[in-house]
Amino acid sequence: MLDQRIASEENHRCIYKDTFLGKPLCIKRCLSIYRKASIKVLPLVISLLFSFFLMHCGKISKNKFLGLLVLSNPSANNSSVNNTITDTDTSTELSEIDIVQSTTAITNGGSYDFGSVVSGSSSTTITFSIQNSGIASLTLASMPSLSGTNASEFTLSTASTSTSIAAASSTSFTVTFKPTSVGAKSASLTIANNDSDEGSYVIHLTGTGTGDTISPTIATSTITSSFITAVSLSLSWTKAIDNLSTQANLAYQVYYSTTNNITSVADAEANGTIAQTYTNDINSYTLSGLNPSTQYYFNILVKDQAGNKAAYTSTTATTNTNYTSIATWGAGGGNGTSGNGNAEFQNPSGVAIDSSGNLLISDRMNHRVQVLDSSGTYISQFGSYGNGNGQFDEPTGIAIDSSGSIYVIDSKNHRIQRFSSSGVYLGQWGTSGSGNGQFAQPNGIAIDSSGNVYVTDAFLDRVQKFDSSGNYINQWGSAGTGNGQFDEPIGIAIDSSGSIYVIDSKNHRIQKFDSSGNYLGQWGSYGTGNGQFNGPVGIAIGHNNIVYMSDALNHRLQIFDTIGNHLVTIGGTAAGTSTGEFNFPIDIAVDNSGKLYVVEESNHRVQFFQ
Repeated sequence: MLDQRIASEENHRCIYKDTFLGKPLCIKRCLSIYRKASIKVLPLVISLLFSFFLMHCGKISKNKFLGLLVLSNPSANNSSVNNTITDTDTSTELSEIDIVQSTTAITNGGSYDFGSVVSGSSSTTITFSIQNSGIASLTLASMPSLSGTNASEFTLSTASTSTSIAAASSTSFTVTFKPTSVGAKSASLTIANNDSDEGSYVIHLTGTGTGDTISPTIATSTITSSFITAVSLSLSWTKAIDNLSTQANLAYQVYYSTTNNITSVADAEANGTIAQTYTNDINSYTLSGLNPSTQYYFNILVKDQAGNKAAYTSTTATTNTNYTSIATWGAGGGNGTSGNGNAEFQNPSGVAIDSSGNLLISDRMNHRVQVLDSSGTYISQFGSYGNGNGQFDEPTGIAIDSSGSIYVIDSKNHRIQRFSSSGVYLGQWGTSGSGNGQFAQPNGIAIDSSGNVYVTDAFLDRVQKFDSSGNYINQWGSAGTGNGQFDEPIGIAIDSSGSIYVIDSKNHRIQKFDSSGNYLGQWGSYGTGNGQFNGPVGIAIGHNNIVYMSDALNHRLQIFDTIGNHLVTIGGTAAGTSTGEFNFPIDIAVDNSGKLYVVEESNHRVQFFQ
């Protein structure tokens, strides 16, 4: 056995090299020196060689060294040595673990500091190398592990880590420090292995979580105003970026003032009026409730997740003057008389605007739809009296979908007819009755962004919902005065978020619903004050989500925001035929620039406001 062990030791590749008397020296050479030494000087040789190994042959235990001496000279008979040494040497005893980060060795029990890292959003990843500087394989008993108070702040990645490391080889692993809060953090990294004197290699990890102090970066600070009306406008801007927060987590708040005193974060917060609370990931906002003919200053503040803020470059805009009547179109120049010629009307009751800005007007008692351009010039018409395809019996509501198809309420035929953008008949649905998809003189119609069609079934006190082909989807409403109940619902409109507004005519109010018919709120009561109504009928939603409604028996228009705050009243409480006066305004259309087109049933005309 000893001879075999000696042969094995003699065949070891020389790893521990140095220079002794100007010549390479290794374990084999040390053993050769020992064999030639006289037994009489054995104690001295042992002492000298052990000291030499400590100095020149790297890490090696005393027992390991003496074992080599005994195995290399089995003929020696020294009882003192033989009594001291136990043969504990195995094939793996000469493995030697070292941990290195970059070029720096970390001793067992040593530490590594990750430094300062912004908590909550940033991280630092470090690669560590496990090196075997021994002459036999190094085996990891398990993968490196973390423990300690803040172990969860550190993450190990051992996907490429090998558990068996050959002599003079290495493997690696990474540790990521991502603090979740501010303050000092610590954890212990343990590597269990078969190194005889460093079987549990421990490194103490430390790091500090800090707060973010850098404000968002605004690359383009310009704020653009558009869609300016007498009471509202839209603002748009380019989104900011941040060193840590993603764009989706940057929040924006709009400020305005009638004085140029909101140019910085501090000034805006001290002097500005807040238009809306901080909202994540937006680049536009519509303000309403502004005063006509007033110069305003606007600014945007952007805030990151740590609360750092930055201000855009403030801008200014002046609201338009209050709505002024520009023109009236109808028989006699729109003087209140009816007619049946081109661009003449008899009790018109509905209006819509197509993508080209043309007006489509349901000419109710002439049983047709007329098309005018935005200046009131006649273009075309379609329809005649009757119940055939493309004929009408008192058409009322009218709406246009995103593809340009035209939907017309054929009221006394109890149906909806669909036409191409040029007025060619495409189809219809509906019959008289109270079942699903049946009607009792329907009146209002609106189409959402998905192409779904909503119809007010006035005499059945309900709203029915269909797909674009007329397939019934659902309905809501019943007779009454409670929330979600109606007394002759007529006008209907949809805002940009999909909320639905219904004119509850004989209850003198506007009710608001989601797209499934769930009640959201209401405003209005009987009377002549602001926010009060007398037989309201028509409703439209402008580009800025401003609500325009015709207060028909008060002979006026009222304008609101989407929660019912009164903004402007146009007209008076008495009927008239003069410019700016109304006689039973029944429907409204508004274009993207805020121009208003009002259909007056009893004045047999369309009146244009700007």
